[in-house]
Amino acid sequence: DDEVEVAVEVPVGTKARDVKVDFKPSGTTIKMGGVEVVEMPAKLYRSVRPDECTWTIDTIEGGCKVIVTLAKVDEQVWHQLDAIAM
Repeated sequence: DDEVEVAVEVPVGTKARDVKVDFKPSGTTIKMGGVEVVEMPAKLYRSVRPDECTWTIDTIEGGCKVIVTLAKVDEQVWHQLDAIAM
C-alpha cells in the first residue's frame, strides 16, 4: 500500500475552516483554531510526500473525525507511525 490513513476525533460540528493540517516529509501537525491538537510523531516511521498528502472531515454516527491520508515515499509496510529509536 502506498498510503497510511489516520483518524483523529474532533468536536462535532468542526468545519474545514477550523482545521489546519501541516504536512512535512517526516511528520504532520493538526491544529484547530491555531491550537495544536495532534502532533504525529516527531519522526514518522518512514518519509511521506507532503504534496500528495490529504485530509478531510468525516461525520458519521454522531461523531466527527479528521481523516489524514499520508502518501508514503515507498510501499514498505509501516508497523507503527513513529520511527524506531536506534
